[in-house]
Amino acid sequence: MQKYSLKNIEKISGGDHDFVLSIIETFKTTTPDYINQISIGIKELNKNKIKHAAHQLKPAFDIFEMNVLSEKIRQIEMECEVKEPNMESIILNFKIVEKEIMEILPTL
Repeated sequence: MQKYSLKNIEKISGGDHDFVLSIIETFKTTTPDYINQISIGIKELNKNKIKHAAHQLKPAFDIFEMNVLSEKIRQIEMECEVKEPNMESIILNFKIVEKEIMEILPTL
C-alpha cells in the first residue's frame, strides 16, 4: 500500500517540476519540527502545543494523501480540544504518526 501520493501536488503544479520539489522540500524540513513540538507538548502535558503542531500538519498530510496519518493527526487535534484530553489516546496516535513519518521522509 502506498503511504503517500504526489498526484495532488503535481495537479496544482501545472507541470512545474520545481514547484513539486519545493513542496516536497518544505514538507521534509518542517514536518520533523512539528513532530518534535508534539513530542515536547506530550512531555509537558501541554495540549495547546500539541494541538497547534497537529493543526499545522493536517494540510500537508492531506495534500500528500497520507490518509492514515491524516486521520491520526485529526484525532490528536480533536482530543486536545476537550477540557481533559486523553493523553493515552494522544500518545498512541502520535506513536503511529511518528513511526510512519520517519519511514516516509527518507523516501520523498
